[in-house]
Amino acid sequence: MGTPVETWSEVVPLGVSANPSDALSRLPGTGPESGNAEMRIDWTWISPQPGISAVTVTPGIAPILEAGSVFLRGTPEEETIQAV
Repeated sequence: MGTPVETWSEVVPLGVSANPSDALSRLPGTGPESGNAEMRIDWTWISPQPGISAVTVTPGIAPILEAGSVFLRGTPEEETIQAV
C-alpha cells in the first residue's frame, strides 16, 4: 500500500519539516478549482550549481504531504506543573 508514515522521520535530516510540507499540500487547492501547481526556485545571483528543476504538486499528492505534515508536527508536549 506504500511506505509507512514513519519514513517522514528519515527525511528530516535532509530538510523536510512540517511547515513546508503543509504549505506544499495547499498549493493545488481544493474542490473543482484544484489543479497542478508548479514551484520553481531561482537564485537572485549566479550560482555555480546547476539550476533546480521545477516541482509539480498535484492534487493527488497533496493529501500525502498533508499527512506527512501532521506526522512531523506530532502531538504537543504537555507537562504537568504543580505550584505550591
